[in-house]
Amino acid sequence: MRRRRGFGGAGAWGGDERSLVEQVVGSGVFRSLARSVGTQIGREITRSLFGTARRRR
Repeated sequence: MRRRRGFGGAGAWGGDERSLVEQVVGSGVFRSLARSVGTQIGREITRSLFGTARRRR
């Protein structure tokens, strides 16, 4: 049976000892996404507090 490259064994991911979750959370893409989601949630909370709905076209 052939082994796939990148799977199985220590150092298969280039010697990085961090877990997959740590790698994802530490990535710039994740930070940007989290910032965007946080901004949107804050905006929706503000709208609900002040009673201003989204503008309709």
